[in-house]
Amino acid sequence: MKTNRIIFLSPHTDDSELGSGGTISKMVENGADVWVVAFSKCEKSIKNSGLTDSKTLVSEFHNSMDVLGVAENRRITLDFEVREFQRDRQLLLDNMIKISKEISPDTVVFPSKSDIHQDHSSVYLEAMRTFKNCSMWCYEMIWNNFGFDPNMFISLNSSQIEKKIAALSCYDSQKHTLKKGYFNDSFIRGLAVARGIQCGCDFAESFEAIRIIW
Repeated sequence: MKTNRIIFLSPHTDDSELGSGGTISKMVENGADVWVVAFSKCEKSIKNSGLTDSKTLVSEFHNSMDVLGVAENRRITLDFEVREFQRDRQLLLDNMIKISKEISPDTVVFPSKSDIHQDHSSVYLEAMRTFKNCSMWCYEMIWNNFGFDPNMFISLNSSQIEKKIAALSCYDSQKHTLKKGYFNDSFIRGLAVARGIQCGCDFAESFEAIRIIW
């Protein structure tokens, strides 16, 4: 299956890397036109954490995209308020429709229906409405997923996994999440190994393929 123009929808600045960083790297290497949209810069969370620069996560996001090879003119950051996506669902939909018309993707990747985070679930619902004529994949975030059912695997090499880890290491402001485990290098490699075993390769990322248009 050839994917020419693909958009990764990231509710917050680090979600696309966590769920599909290796795949982003692979798609870039394969010559696809890769876009990443981060809907929230999480400025409220930054302020609440005690950091003085509200733009910290935006800078980290761009550093992360540099590692993965996403061109600077293929990155979109929006200003939705963290944990308030449900309140702003119509505006979220309007922005997605605008992005769809401007980019015309053939594939869109976003959080799973089983993701219990309120912002992630809102992105899922509005993406389903907006991109119904595209191939749609949902990425895995097992700490949020209740009932994730992978039916599609992207095989990755060790370099792509290391790029995913390096991209996530750009988020210095999120180092406290190491206590939760999902920013941990061993966890990232271990999950990639487990998904690789399921599909007969060394490393992989898994997805729920909602619709494949080929």
